[in-house]
Amino acid sequence: MWGWLLEVASRVYLKTTFTNYYQKTMETTQWVEQNNRLCRTFVFKNFVEAFGFMTKVALIAETMNHHPDWTNVYNKVSIQLNTHDAGGIVTAKDWQLAKAIDQVL
Repeated sequence: MWGWLLEVASRVYLKTTFTNYYQKTMETTQWVEQNNRLCRTFVFKNFVEAFGFMTKVALIAETMNHHPDWTNVYNKVSIQLNTHDAGGIVTAKDWQLAKAIDQVL
């Protein structure tokens, strides 16, 4: 009967815990947390560089088994991360992928 309440409370707790834990990281990164997603837009010289970046990120994401929502228009790549298995919130898994993506640059 109260299972749904426990589930909601645990999601809120997890989100608060991860948000507090990664607050320092957020202060030193260009990733922004909004609408339960970790977001960043990358701008490159041209389409070829943008596509090359996406290819590298795809290989990392596949290795981590954590795949981004993203779009590409010419030289811009916009990435949004959240963890579907955790109810569509930002978790440590998203921050780990964000860090790996930043290292591609």
